[in-house]
Amino acid sequence: MRITHLATCGFLILGTVACNKADANQKAQGGPPKMEKVPVAVSPVKIGPATSYFATTSTLQPEARAEIRSRTTGIVRQIFKEEGDAVEKEDILLKLEDDDLKIRLEQAQIALNQAQTEYDRKQRMKEMGVLADQEFDLVKHNLEKAQADLNQAELSLSYTVITAPFSGKIVRRQVDVGANITPGIELFQIMDTDPLLLKIYLPSNRMAQIKVGQKVEIEVTPYPAFTGEISLVSPIVEEETGTVKVTAEVHQYPNGIRPGDFAKVRILTLKRDNAMLVNSSAVIEEPSGHFVYVLDGNKARKQAVELGIVESGWTEIISGLDPASQIVVKGQRNLREGSEVVVIETKKTETEAEGSKTT
Repeated sequence: MRITHLATCGFLILGTVACNKADANQKAQGGPPKMEKVPVAVSPVKIGPATSYFATTSTLQPEARAEIRSRTTGIVRQIFKEEGDAVEKEDILLKLEDDDLKIRLEQAQIALNQAQTEYDRKQRMKEMGVLADQEFDLVKHNLEKAQADLNQAELSLSYTVITAPFSGKIVRRQVDVGANITPGIELFQIMDTDPLLLKIYLPSNRMAQIKVGQKVEIEVTPYPAFTGEISLVSPIVEEETGTVKVTAEVHQYPNGIRPGDFAKVRILTLKRDNAMLVNSSAVIEEPSGHFVYVLDGNKARKQAVELGIVESGWTEIISGLDPASQIVVKGQRNLREGSEVVVIETKKTETEAEGSKTT
């Protein structure tokens, strides 16, 4: 046991001597080695609008849609419009066989003429005082009935001509020439696709800047993006969802877009002009809050900041930052407070880049 103890003490003494020699060597070389400078990229603060969008999805809908149904019985004689055809209001879409109804109309007209003649004759007799009131009332009733029969015959004949209730496009034809149809049978479907509509439901707390006439950004795969315009904002909040219905109209859209297409929608809900913006990649989050590294001479200084709107790769800085600051946007993960840096790249803001292109 004594021998082991002496050996251990010997190792400790040797270790101490070795450490002392190492310390002496470091002092001889001018002290501890300096940390290498951290390469970074910096960018100025961007001054511009901070915008916040509400993104959602919806389905494109027609302005109007109708199922055109038969109001009478008959056989289809002629079809004038096909699926995909554009139509104007009152354009003829289809005609039924109408020979028997035309005969009924002629008969009703003859009956009315006879009733009118009889009425005129009896009226002269009544004026002469040779006709009882009861007999005259009967003749008057017959005239009124004949007029009603004629009106009904005209109406029945009109049902054999099917017309468009509004301008739009035929999206479905359900019958063929020669088909025997009955009242209530669907003949066509028509849609008014100018404009198309989007019904969007926004949280009530995002409605501060929503107004009629505001633009809406729309994407439908695989077509180019297009825009709509808010035409209606509901005056009430939906109790079950806490949302407000907003309707947008789309008057111009790529060829191929149809009612029923699924659409991604973005609406501007907040905008602040002349905001301080930094690249979102520069912002670091810690339990104590958010901060960025600011270039201070050849060192990086840690600067706490308060964030605002975050959108499309840019973060609004509400407070804590000098607008003239140069922000570290690359290499910040390797930094500590006071780290020495070497700037290997100075990025320009979008505004500066555009200016350099035009000069």
